[in-house]
Amino acid sequence: MDANLLIEPDVEGFAYDCFERTPELIAVGEAAMRAALPQVRAMLNLPLTSPLPHVGLRPAVTPAQPSSAA
Repeated sequence: MDANLLIEPDVEGFAYDCFERTPELIAVGEAAMRAALPQVRAMLNLPLTSPLPHVGLRPAVTPAQPSSAA
């Protein structure tokens, strides 16, 4: 495998189909990514204190609001 960075969340104790634990799995993945952020920033030559502008939990495009004209 050729990769510059490999992020492996610790999913020990989770079955491949334990969908009822999805929030926990997401949290484990998020923690792994947060731990890797200094390496990612270094690879992208970004300062360690500056957040990545396009990373977040909010959607990039806000959904259109329904028209109030009836």
